[in-house]
Amino acid sequence: MRAVFGEDDVHRIHNAYIVAKEEFRSKTRKERDALGKPVRYFEHLRHVAIIMVEEAGCRDAYAVIAALLHDAIEDTRLSLAFIETVFGRGVAQEVSQVSKVPKEGYLRRLVSFGTWKTFRLKACDRLHNLRTLHHGSVEFRRTQLAETEHEYYPLFDRMVDECPMRERGNMRNLRRLIHEEVANQRRLLDQAIAATA
Repeated sequence: MRAVFGEDDVHRIHNAYIVAKEEFRSKTRKERDALGKPVRYFEHLRHVAIIMVEEAGCRDAYAVIAALLHDAIEDTRLSLAFIETVFGRGVAQEVSQVSKVPKEGYLRRLVSFGTWKTFRLKACDRLHNLRTLHHGSVEFRRTQLAETEHEYYPLFDRMVDECPMRERGNMRNLRRLIHEEVANQRRLLDQAIAATA
């Protein structure tokens, strides 16, 4: 992060990193590491933040902080009030818009109230989830791929259309990476199905 952000922003990001790592300490993901052990959930948050900077070209420290905290409302004891007090209203708003709390009506809320920045965060989150999709069951993988194509592709198109011109190239690149990963995961899924036939 020091190669991209000034010292004050690095400190802000580091604080969010520490909070996220602590709050997700006991949680794991479906995927396994090279030794067959469950991967810490925090690794997902860290990767989403890295995607935000390296692949979405983000130079907004608060967006990186939102990436580190994007699942906090759903999965930890952290409240939106805490996030707003410590990290600011903009971070709290982005985290709120991508949180599935309540789960019912989530996509409708995202479509209605999300901004291109919210869609960027969702795109980074979805890209990492797609890259680790092969760890799930065949049915889960099918569902996630269909959901991405039918529900999230339109949001990512809006992300490209609604972002400022200076961000257009970065958002197009992010959308392209998601489309490529969906195609890659479909190939892997077909191979997995063929291997069990």
